[in-house]
Amino acid sequence: MPRALLLTLLLASPLSASAEEAPALDVEKIQARVLSTCKELLGNTDPAVRRLAFQGLLALEADKGALFERGLKDADLVIQDLTLGEILSQRKAREMKASVATAEEILGKLLESSEASERARGLGLVKAHYDAKAQLGWYERMAKLGSPDARAHGRALLMGLGGKRAWAILKAGLAEAPESREHKEALEAMKTFDEPEGMDWALERIFVEGEEGEIARGFLVRAQREPKKAAKFEKALLKHYLKVDGDFPKRLNLAWVLANRGQIKEVERTLKAGVRYRISQEIRSRSWDGLRHVRDTETLRKMRTRILTNVREGEMEGAFAWLSDWGKETGEPAVLKMLEEASRSERRPIRLQALRIFAELKHRPSLELFKAAMSEPEEVMRVAAAEGLAAVAKPGDEKLLADYLRREPKDSVKLALVKGLGNIGTPEIIPALQFTITSRDRALKVESARVLEGTGKPQAALYLGMLKRDPDPEIRAMAWRYLLHLKPKDTLDDFKGPALLLKAEEVKVLADDKKIDEAALELIALKGEGDAQRAALDGLIARAALTRLLTVFEACAHEEIAAGALRGIAAHRQAASLSTYMQGLKREQAPVRAAAINAVGLYGAVGALGLILEGLDHREPLVRAEASLATLRMLARAEGGEEKPTKKQASKKKGRKKKPR
Repeated sequence: MPRALLLTLLLASPLSASAEEAPALDVEKIQARVLSTCKELLGNTDPAVRRLAFQGLLALEADKGALFERGLKDADLVIQDLTLGEILSQRKAREMKASVATAEEILGKLLESSEASERARGLGLVKAHYDAKAQLGWYERMAKLGSPDARAHGRALLMGLGGKRAWAILKAGLAEAPESREHKEALEAMKTFDEPEGMDWALERIFVEGEEGEIARGFLVRAQREPKKAAKFEKALLKHYLKVDGDFPKRLNLAWVLANRGQIKEVERTLKAGVRYRISQEIRSRSWDGLRHVRDTETLRKMRTRILTNVREGEMEGAFAWLSDWGKETGEPAVLKMLEEASRSERRPIRLQALRIFAELKHRPSLELFKAAMSEPEEVMRVAAAEGLAAVAKPGDEKLLADYLRREPKDSVKLALVKGLGNIGTPEIIPALQFTITSRDRALKVESARVLEGTGKPQAALYLGMLKRDPDPEIRAMAWRYLLHLKPKDTLDDFKGPALLLKAEEVKVLADDKKIDEAALELIALKGEGDAQRAALDGLIARAALTRLLTVFEACAHEEIAAGALRGIAAHRQAASLSTYMQGLKREQAPVRAAAINAVGLYGAVGALGLILEGLDHREPLVRAEASLATLRMLARAEGGEEKPTKKQASKKKGRKKKPR
């Protein structure tokens, strides 16, 4: 800003006045006053004050060396990072060489730290101030020089880049001892890595049993899926498959990979042989898993006996997973017929599998099957039957499910039936839930409440009201939330006391729930305490509930909350609510006045500078600090002739068309 610049300030009115009515003020004198104030405040014990003072000094100090040195040593992490960012943003300037060296030394220590929070700070600075090539150098430094956690973090970042660079890290880790951290990390990363660099490693280990072999086979299923590359890759796999003709387990593993890549015709014979392989149950289970991709009814017919009689763990699940996939995909009648046979099996595990798949398929014709299974003596069978009823339930089934619910002694079965009532969702389900809503079983109680709320009917509030005094505070919070959905006006009066007992996380749930009336959040923001009160305010700000925020600003006794409300109004309204910010300038509470000064400094007319300057003499450091920054903002706008338009003015200007000459 030119030294001799004289600014005519419109002091007669902060919003509008003529230039002739106001005296001229010396800008250099104002700047010197702000500089003196910021230097004084830089030693304040309040970090918020120091942050503002530091920003002011960054804008005014010509020689920033001493300021940078002080900022890097400040106990406040925000000031440290602000300083680091300022230095790194100018790192190419010759005069910054010494400061940059110091900043990068600190940055390196952050990245190499064992503390995740410090690494996060460092990475934020790296991403903000370095290009991709330079970022890579920092990641490599982390992976090489950092603490064990930092090295792991660096390796993860490098692996996340993909390609040859990622494979170099993976390959090195896979070569380490199996018990080492590096090897375990590399194996974990290979579960999602799918680039061609890992091909040789996977092919060498495709026959290995255990975790490493599973990961290798999974890689071969995922890799090279682009059509052009897939054909070539699958041709190479098939070549390997044909080579191992004399080693059935190895051949089966390759058959499984090819089947999962869609090459089922080439390997179906091997998979069918695998389900009869007596030596290894693991081979049999993998064969069934490979057969999941077969869609041939003749093959299904040939496997009928094995499917309907095999109850070995792993094999049975694989066989029925095949039926489930096929049934979901096409609704094949032969599959449904086999499931019906299974549902009549003398073997309980087979019947159970059939019930579960019919439930997954939402097979309404199986309704009678589910009803019959509700008479089974084993709880697990009745759970499956109830889940089936829930899956196919529709309006008209309310009494059917309610009768089963009334007679059923086990909570696990009741839970499935309540979910079924929820799937129906009509008002007729409400009476059936009057006993489960107060169940001793927490899951059943919660589900009953959810289903009642899901009806959307005010009469459901009668039963939800039973939970308002539940001994579990989370249940109480849920009940009040649902009551606010169903009967907001009636509930708000009763909610005034319980609202003030909610925890912050419970208030956040209310704030994120668009069904909750803003009045509930206003109540907590006005009368609540601590983090819960702040969470309610944040919710109002996020919703842009400007009328509610204005009420909080004007009526809340908590000065920090009132100030936060004003800042929230400013964030949404900007220059459109200047009169509200002017009210804030008259308030005695320092946080409120500081927020008002901040808003006027950001969005007010330059004519309001006189009011801002008064803040430089305020007894509260926070007010003086905000006034310092606001003054600098206004001076900068005045010098550049950049009076900020209101939203309405900006909209008019944007829509204005030029007249033809």
